[in-house]
Amino acid sequence: VLALTYTVRAAGELRTRVEEVVDQADRWRVSAMTFHAFCLDLLENYGEPVGITTPVTVLNDDEDKRSILEPVLGIASEALDRVSDRDWKELFAEISRRKVDLVPPEAAEEAPMLGGLTTLRAAYDAYETALANASGVDFEGMLFKAVELLVNDLWVGEHYRRMYRHVLVDEGQ
Repeated sequence: VLALTYTVRAAGELRTRVEEVVDQADRWRVSAMTFHAFCLDLLENYGEPVGITTPVTVLNDDEDKRSILEPVLGIASEALDRVSDRDWKELFAEISRRKVDLVPPEAAEEAPMLGGLTTLRAAYDAYETALANASGVDFEGMLFKAVELLVNDLWVGEHYRRMYRHVLVDEGQ
């Protein structure tokens, strides 16, 4: 059984409940964790087919994302210096939304971003390149890449279907 939830606290509560109702000899058969912990573990062990190499660096801060993106955007640093923090935040929010909706960079819109210096599609594509170069992944990317891996790598998908015959999802959030 794989039990997934959104928060570390909820995962801990699930583990406690498992301990209360499942015999100790069978507890190894139940994994209770967050979506992100599951996806990160999956990617660290099998992520090469989707461009994830170990060790994986997790980026969760817009400043870290910006620092890896700026060098690959192909825009003069003087122009990037004039981009507001709000515009950067908007860009990363738009990229995050696409990832949550499982939209790859090539399917993103050509909407202008960063004050018209680039488009969402170009920035998203450059960001994914920067993440790959840094052996990095962001939180939304963990989910996106895990789905991509499970769907496109037949061996990995089948391996996890055999390992977890039942998947429980905490919908409390």
